[in-house]
Parts: sequence; C-alpha cells; structure tokens
Amino acid sequence: MFQIFRIGRPCRSGSCDKGRRAKSGTGEGLCRACRANQCSVPVGRSACHLPGSCRTTTRAAPFGPSHAQRIIRDPFIKPVTHQSGVPMDHTCAFFGLGRVGLPQALVAADSGLDVFGIDVDEQRIESLAMGVCPFTEPSLQDLLDRHLGTAFHPLPDREASPVLSRADFIVITVGGPYPSGPHEAFMTLSRIVDRILSTDVRPGVTIVLRPTVEIGTTDRLREHIELKHDLTEGIDFHLAYVPERLAEGNAVVEERTLPKIIGTYSDAAYERTSSLFSRVGGRLIKVSKPRTAETCKLIDNSFRSTLFAFANDLALLAEGNGIDALEVITGCNQDYPRNAIPAPGPVSGYCLGKDPYILEESFGASASGRGFGSLWYYGRKANDALADHCADVLRRTLGKLKRHHGARVLVMGMSFKSDVDDYRLSFGIDLVDVIRRRLPDAKVRIYDSHLGANSYTRMPPSLNVPVEDRFDRLSPEVFRDIDAVVIAARAPEIAALGDRTSLGELLVHAQPGLVIYDCWNIWRPAVDIEGVSYFGLGFRNPCGGD
Repeated sequence: MFQIFRIGRPCRSGSCDKGRRAKSGTGEGLCRACRANQCSVPVGRSACHLPGSCRTTTRAAPFGPSHAQRIIRDPFIKPVTHQSGVPMDHTCAFFGLGRVGLPQALVAADSGLDVFGIDVDEQRIESLAMGVCPFTEPSLQDLLDRHLGTAFHPLPDREASPVLSRADFIVITVGGPYPSGPHEAFMTLSRIVDRILSTDVRPGVTIVLRPTVEIGTTDRLREHIELKHDLTEGIDFHLAYVPERLAEGNAVVEERTLPKIIGTYSDAAYERTSSLFSRVGGRLIKVSKPRTAETCKLIDNSFRSTLFAFANDLALLAEGNGIDALEVITGCNQDYPRNAIPAPGPVSGYCLGKDPYILEESFGASASGRGFGSLWYYGRKANDALADHCADVLRRTLGKLKRHHGARVLVMGMSFKSDVDDYRLSFGIDLVDVIRRRLPDAKVRIYDSHLGANSYTRMPPSLNVPVEDRFDRLSPEVFRDIDAVVIAARAPEIAALGDRTSLGELLVHAQPGLVIYDCWNIWRPAVDIEGVSYFGLGFRNPCGGD
C-alpha cells in the first residue's frame, strides 16, 4: 500500500527523475513514483478490498480497511489497459452517482477512462459494489457489469480522499437543488469543493462542474476557491463548466452523442477539459466563458418548458370554446414548415420543473425595469397550474353528479415521463397533493408500474395515500368503485389500452357515470363507452357544451 505525499521537501531517491517532492517526516521521504516502484505490494489489488469482484478474483466485504488506497493506482506508474485496448491514462473522480451522474461515470469508464464513482449515499455505493444499478436506465446495467472493478470503482465519500488526491479530473455530477433561495447551487457546490480540497489534490487538477446552476455560479466558485484555499485558477487548478444535457431513459446514448458545451477561463483549461470529453463522444462546442455555458443549459430546458406551455394554454383555450386542441394543432402543423406545435400534456420532472425558475433568478433587473417577469417564468407557471386545472375539472364534474363528497379518485402515472422510474417534481405527485387540498373529502388511489421500485419512486409520506390504495399492476380491481380517473402520465401500459374493448373490460367495476380526465388524450375511445364521461386535455368542455 502506498503512502500519500504532500508537496514538500525533495525526494531522497538519488535516481529520481520525476522532479517530485515528498512530505517531510514520511519515513523514506520518497516521492510517489519512487515509493511505488520500491513497494513490495504490487500495484493493483493483491490485497483487494474492492466491494464486488476485482481482477485478482479476490472478493471482500464492502468498505474494508484501506479500501480506497488498495485500489488506487499511482499516477506515475505505466497506466493499465482498458479492455478495449486503450491505455487508461486519465484517472477521473465522479462526485455524485444519481440519475445523471452514474450514466456519465459509466460511459466515461466505457470510453477508456479510469473512473472512481463517489457518493455520500452508502446504500447506493454498496448496491453498485454488488453489481446492481440503483435505478432503471437502458444499457446502464450492462456497463456496470462490464466495468465494475476494472474501469469503474464505486466508493463512499468517507473513503474518497486517496482517490481525490490522485485524480487528473474531478467531475461534479450531483443534482442541482430546487431554487428556494439565492445562490442555492453555489452553496451546495462550495461545500462539495471544500470537501474535495480538504485533501491534497494534484497540482493542476481539472474540476469540471456539470449540474444545472444559476448564471455566475462558476465565477463565484472560482472566487471562493481562490480566497478560501489560497489557490489560483489556471495554475493550481483548472475549472470548467460543461452542462449535462441528458434525458432520463436515453442517458447512455445521449452522453455518447450529444454535443458538449465547454466553458473555461483559459485555453489551457479548455484543452484539458476537451481531452476528457473527446474520449466520451459528441461534438465539442467551445464557448467564451463558463457563464455562457451555464446559460445554455438553462435555456435548453426553459425553452422546452415554454414551448409545451404554449400547447397547454392552447388546450385550455380549446376546452373553453368547444374546440378539439389536437385538431387545431394538426391543422396548423400540416404541410406548414414554420409551425412545430407540440401536443398538450403535463410538463414536469427534476429539470423542466425547476430550471425556468433558476433562469428567472438572473432576469431580475430586466423584469424590474419593465414591470413583469420573463416568458419562460410565466410558461412554467402555466405548466404548474395544470394540476389545479385537473382538480377543478374533477370538482365541477363530480359536483354535477352529486359525488364530490367522499369521491374515489384514481390518479394513473406517478413518474414525470413515459416509462421512467422517477417521481421527483412529477406532475402525478403534484396532482395527488392538489386533489387532497381541493377535494379534502376525496379518497385518492394511485397506480404506477414503478411504485416503490427504488429511492426515486417512493410516495411522499405527506400525501398520506394508504398502502391498500397503491397499485403497481393494472387490473379491473384497480378501478373498483372508482368515481373519477385522471391519466397523469403516458406510461406504455396505459397507452396500450387505448381501444374501446380493452377499456370496457378494464372499467367494468368502476362506478356508473365514471368521469375520466385524460391529460394525454390516449383513452379517447372511452368517449363511446356507455356510462363514462370522458374529457381530454383540450377535448370537450368539462363545464358543459361541446
């Protein structure tokens, strides 16, 4: 096992040609290169404590003693070879192994990089160490199976110091917080960076930020590091902002193919950062500074949110005027290349649900000058108001049927998008909360095929949905005695039932006069089922009329 040396007095080896310096009082007083060459324990894992399997076939319990130091390779030793045949000449520490951090880390490992994945969640690390992905993402389990213990090494944060001290690149991939106050992302990232710099990182290490942040966060972080840690950007370390732009459900493919926008403070920092991401894949786009790259990420999601908000307001317009919104959209788009109006539907999730509000924090001066906020802000507000609209439809339609007191309401689809196991900031979760507030006597039942599958698909305790009213498999029993159904997510198994015969069989135990409000217009054949009152977002007026 190697010792970790600080930069200090000169190496005492007479044959040292590295020009390195070793910390005083460390026994032999050798630099890392000379110490590694003289060590009697071979570089690698002859006494491996890597959780899961390793190349020496030694298997040890997770988080054994000196775990990190036993698996780290000295940076001055000839790099080992990736299974693709490419030398692993960069050691990368990925800080944060969540929904987007883990795909980034494993794609980097698959690209010939030596990757250490670090997370504070030790249950997640233990799961990864045992070869189990903590959530569902296409191709991710295959990458974990292929690289665990060779090119990818999961580590708990408490054991990461030896890795951080030797990493060429430290990539911060934690999720950005929901904006609840000014400079929230900066405070989160500064704590992470302080923890990283509490170790003796390599001189010239490149720190890459990938989370969504408020404009100017990288600038604040650079100033924080320079003042608090007495380090100079461009000399002691390099700082880059490279936003992740991944869509859950396609993250592995997109990390390999999507363009990487790179914002740095110098050409040297760009060259170092581009040397990392050129291995990963996708076109490299150099922008003039980090705050430009920060803005690009916020615009990506704010534009999409605003575009869908237009379609959703069009749907409300259609409901109030006896028009079919989908017919309007088809008519406008058909053979008219200047239009690309999307279909209406809920817009939520951990990115689109918060990024317009983060962007708005940088729009304050403009909003103040003209007296109102941005288009993306009001677009996001319009999308958020859709849950209230749904609850209001239920209240009015059930009220006409004299059922609004004690009504049984089924909300279908808790994930924020089709076939993804992630409830964070989802429309379905928000809708259950709104229904409980707007219809306090209602009994809410939920359905989602991913229910309870992992830490991302747990129902918030505050929603107080009884266990017996939670379903993860579709059957007629789910609809027994139900007065109203809201389709909140376009899950594949829900969309597959969009024919009259299948729906009739599924709804056989529902209450006569069942109300369906379909936010995705995928059960329209239900309009012809006797005893069912069907309304879609932008289709038929729930208040009466056409």
